[in-house]
Amino acid sequence: MGEVESLEIRLTSDPRWLQVVRAAVGQVGQLAGLTPQAADHLKLAVDEACANIIRHAYEGQRGRPIVATFSLHPDRLEVCLRDFGKKVPPDSIRPLTLDSSRVGGLGVRLMHECMDEVVYEPADGEGMVLRLVKYLRGAEAASGNPDP
Repeated sequence: MGEVESLEIRLTSDPRWLQVVRAAVGQVGQLAGLTPQAADHLKLAVDEACANIIRHAYEGQRGRPIVATFSLHPDRLEVCLRDFGKKVPPDSIRPLTLDSSRVGGLGVRLMHECMDEVVYEPADGEGMVLRLVKYLRGAEAASGNPDP
């Protein structure tokens, strides 16, 4: 099994930091060998996730911690976003269906459309962990698996 490389970024729940995170995500996507379109999708998913943390987990409060961990595996890129806000049942976080009259959930839908896996889990202690996974095409091709 190949080596896992990782990067951790700690930021506070201030929307001004999101542009820095987007820039870092773009660089991580480039290092992972993502296509420009896949890197843009990754940026969109992480941006939406961080905005949701600020809006929902912290109810707009600034200065609260968010930890973003980027792990580059031989076959995938994983982004884990950890907050220390309120816990919610993971099954209550659902993507909006386009025919829904429910308010909210479009960002969650975008995350699901942009990423191969989107997993919410309660964290140890306070908060939640969101794991976003993007499988790498080169690894799929090298392993003989067809593209999804």
